[in-house]
Amino acid sequence: RAVIDWGFAERGLERIWTQVDERNIGSRRVLEKVGMREEGLLRQSNVLRGERQNMIVFGLLREDWHAARSRRVG
Repeated sequence: RAVIDWGFAERGLERIWTQVDERNIGSRRVLEKVGMREEGLLRQSNVLRGERQNMIVFGLLREDWHAARSRRVG
């Protein structure tokens, strides 16, 4: 959450996104827990140890982050 705050507050970003291996359930849960939303699937977009992997894109908009923070505080 601190890194997301920094990105929006200090860097002035409007959107933060990342991608994660679709099989990495733990990382997906962490991203969802901080408020990121699943936005899409990149099929066979990554290669690791010779194996093609599907990646899931997660994103978060500044306005959604601030709205969620307001609900948590108030």
